[in-house]
Amino acid sequence: MHLSNDQRRILAHPFPSRLRDRTPANSAEHSDCVVVRACAGSGKTVLMVELARTYADETLIYTSLNPAVAGRTASQLPANVQSLSLHQLARQALMEEYGDKLKRQPDITRRLAPQSLSWLGSLSSQSRSLIAQGLNTFFAESDAVPMPEHLPEGVAQRLSANELRQLVESMRLVWECLLDPADHQQSLSFNALLKLWSQHGQSLEADLVMLDEAQDATPALLAMLRRQRCDLLLIGDPHQSLSRQVEGMSSLDSPLLADATVYSLPGAWRFGPALAALGTRLAACSPTAREQAMSGLGPATRLALPAVREALLHSGKRHAVISAGPVAALGEALSLHQRGIAVAWLDGIEGYPLAGLLDHWRLWRAHQMAEQGDSASQREWWRLLPPSLTRLGQTPAQVLGALTRLDDHQARSLHELASWYAQAPLDQWIGELRKHDGDLQAAIVSAHSRGQSVELPTVMLGTVFRAKGLEFDCVVLADDLALPSARQQLPNQVLVTNLSYTAATRARQLLVLNERLSHWWQAQGESERFPLLEALPQAWLSESTHGVQAPHPWWGKARLSELALTPRKRLLLRRHETSLEGTSAAVSPAAGARDQAQASGAPASHAQHLGHDQHLAHDQHLGHARDSDDALQALKRQARTDTTARKLYEMASKLPPGRPSGGLRSLLTPSDAAASTSSPSESPTPGGPTEPLDE
Repeated sequence: MHLSNDQRRILAHPFPSRLRDRTPANSAEHSDCVVVRACAGSGKTVLMVELARTYADETLIYTSLNPAVAGRTASQLPANVQSLSLHQLARQALMEEYGDKLKRQPDITRRLAPQSLSWLGSLSSQSRSLIAQGLNTFFAESDAVPMPEHLPEGVAQRLSANELRQLVESMRLVWECLLDPADHQQSLSFNALLKLWSQHGQSLEADLVMLDEAQDATPALLAMLRRQRCDLLLIGDPHQSLSRQVEGMSSLDSPLLADATVYSLPGAWRFGPALAALGTRLAACSPTAREQAMSGLGPATRLALPAVREALLHSGKRHAVISAGPVAALGEALSLHQRGIAVAWLDGIEGYPLAGLLDHWRLWRAHQMAEQGDSASQREWWRLLPPSLTRLGQTPAQVLGALTRLDDHQARSLHELASWYAQAPLDQWIGELRKHDGDLQAAIVSAHSRGQSVELPTVMLGTVFRAKGLEFDCVVLADDLALPSARQQLPNQVLVTNLSYTAATRARQLLVLNERLSHWWQAQGESERFPLLEALPQAWLSESTHGVQAPHPWWGKARLSELALTPRKRLLLRRHETSLEGTSAAVSPAAGARDQAQASGAPASHAQHLGHDQHLAHDQHLGHARDSDDALQALKRQARTDTTARKLYEMASKLPPGRPSGGLRSLLTPSDAAASTSSPSESPTPGGPTEPLDE
């Protein structure tokens, strides 16, 4: 495998080969903490794989702050690396002291929600919201107890001394409840779990811990890692930090890492000089940027004007549309759906705020009925609205007015998007989008389990956060990606810049800029050397993009795998797998019925349902399969309202007698061959399928 000189320098770093007592390093060169500042596409995954092979006799732990990146990288690491999420690591470290509390709360949310604070008493919704925001900030900091400084900016000045004291006391009461292993009043959140780990968790039993996406690590997490008895490798790109840092600084610049040895990977193997120049200029727009230029070592990448996107759609050239937020992605999907263009979703459509969009659309419909004087229809639409909207006013007009003043960016964005489609059958369109996505994900999982291929749609949609760690032949930047404004606060300026930088550096062959970024680039001096294309090259137009495409080994299944591990569904699927262990290895009646139905020309859906029914009937005649039948029936009941449960039910129903090699999880895990990363020296084939690959 070809390695750059910078990568070889990092591999030669003298990490200790045995666990030892934690003592301060005598010099920075032999520090037990190494920070790698790696630009986009610089071969971070290749570096970690080679490092693990170099230290094959040691115990290594790999984790990432981005679950999607962690899943894709874990499949490529050798056997001496234990790949765990931060959630799993925290649970392991806390199990001895907080085992009972963790068992009572198997599912936790990422952030502490105001609704979980109802046990505090007769607090207003605004007070609970302030307490939740203050605690979430406290969980990210290295302080021992909640302080007034953790409340949102400006709150302390607006409140009286008594009100401020009550809020701080409530925050400390919640924290004391979380600290008490026997107190179960307050539900845990992901950030609270990490905070508990930072103060009370056991040490990690490993020689080296590799933290990917370390630019988003919180001070509490960094402080906890620095107290470990193992060596640390923190790798990340400061310009891909997608969390709002208080001072706009990346976690890689934290004072907690002042004694760390710092290396750089400035060479990008993913793209060529044109995109490297644009990425360097984008990064320089951040007010906290350092002067460091990227070098494009990969294949030539072309930059294009927004008009080129229509040529991509007309030619059928596969491309990814990346947006800053999920609402913009929904807007893109609806616009394409009106034109009859199918889309695929990074990690599945269920991760996007579909229910919120429908709620705002129903609010607009209720408002229209009120304006038309149709009181009966207005009441019907009003009854469909959630309490989060109806509590804002007594009438649709009052709620619409309150939403314009609401300090919630996503709610305002959903409100605006719903207003554009107030006259359209939005509920029907979203139902069609959901059905198409469910069918596509089921087809990918089914095809992968049989070693077959599935054809993907022309357009793949996703947010910047979901696209991190991936690359695409062609990338189109959505309209909500922009440059920072002088009116924005410093953390927001950095975040806006990083969103555009991260989205742009996903491209491999072609990057189509939006209107704002194209005007900005044409004003830069580098645009004379790397001008924007006004039309798609004729060679690209003549390429055939039809035919069977190999499914991406993680897209679609990553979301399924994550949701499949919720306790209820995990229990049902485990029961089904256990019951199958006792059955014969012969082909099941379900499979035979499906094959016979398909051979007779029956529709695939009919054959599938026939297979399901036959399989369930067969289980009912087997005494040892009663648990399996109960589990499948429970999943079938959930499937009426839960898209994920429906897909899991279909997968469980298709399992043949005899447990599959690796269990159900094997259907969700890519093969090593499919997930392998090509050498940086290998350039992608221009006519090959557009599949995301790891950095």
